[in-house]
Amino acid sequence: MGGIETPRLLLTSDDVHAAGVGNAHDLVGRYYMCHIAGTIGSLQVAGPTDSVWHVYDVAPDGTYCRRRLSLRQDVQEQYGLTNAVFRLHHPRIADPRHRTGPLSAIFLAQRFISYEYARRLVSDVPPTAATWMRHGLNAACDPVSTARFLAHWVRDRTLADRKFPSIIIRPRTNLFSLDFHAEQVPNPESRVGLATARDRFGNRQVRVDWRYRRQDVETVAKSFALLREDLAEQSIGRLSLAGDESDIEAVVRRDGAYGGHHIGTVRMGATERTGVVDPDGKVFGMNNLYVAGSAVFPTSSQANPTLTIVAMALRLAGHLQAMSARTPAVRTVQHYAMVK
Repeated sequence: MGGIETPRLLLTSDDVHAAGVGNAHDLVGRYYMCHIAGTIGSLQVAGPTDSVWHVYDVAPDGTYCRRRLSLRQDVQEQYGLTNAVFRLHHPRIADPRHRTGPLSAIFLAQRFISYEYARRLVSDVPPTAATWMRHGLNAACDPVSTARFLAHWVRDRTLADRKFPSIIIRPRTNLFSLDFHAEQVPNPESRVGLATARDRFGNRQVRVDWRYRRQDVETVAKSFALLREDLAEQSIGRLSLAGDESDIEAVVRRDGAYGGHHIGTVRMGATERTGVVDPDGKVFGMNNLYVAGSAVFPTSSQANPTLTIVAMALRLAGHLQAMSARTPAVRTVQHYAMVK
């Protein structure tokens, strides 16, 4: 049911357990994590445009794979950082100086893009008439690339059985921004609880109080600074921050928690004082209630949680199957009478 609906169900089930099922120690709903994610910086890569490979690789089974940049483990330990990755992204769409037709076409069509994607594709600053005109000029002067992108989107995203994962556009000027995707440190004050309002089915709605810690911000800031130093030392390119990005914490707040990854809230622990479920996924204090999904994760890592969710569900299925196959040991006591 996910990291939000699972605690809502447990907390709503309060007819026997007043605080909700599995909530004897007020842990249900706590340690709510997402991923610290967003887009930051401008990377001007040296050399010709065909020297940069930032598209997807395709594995033999047809899976799309994306190359990412991450710190070595020893560097993480040296600076006390959690996991974070960067990947090449198209330049900021709202700035028409990229001179790329498909990007300007997306900007012009922003009203037709869903909110979850549009909030990261376009700028929050209201565009001027001159901005609209420059985007229109980009689209008009780069019609071949725009048409090629639209054909690719229809073929590989709309009609394909295995959907193309995201927007990949090669900028004409070798100018990129960076997507970052970072781990969030578990925080007991970041939580999902019940609100007083009810939905149309009569169930109490949820109240989400997402919080982050200073270490979350420092991981993104220090990782970005180290990457900038490495790129400069190797003469690969110049990485810089825009004027409105000098405050990394403001960037984290701007993009906020990644909307599709709800992690924690019913965390796994060794005892009922450290978690809601045990290492097998069984809710403490209940004989036959198990939870599978990202809600049981004690940490978030930096990667998308889906593959781990599937692995945890298969692990739980195997555990339940093994339990059901066990034959209870029954001792039969026979009484014999001596008869003369």
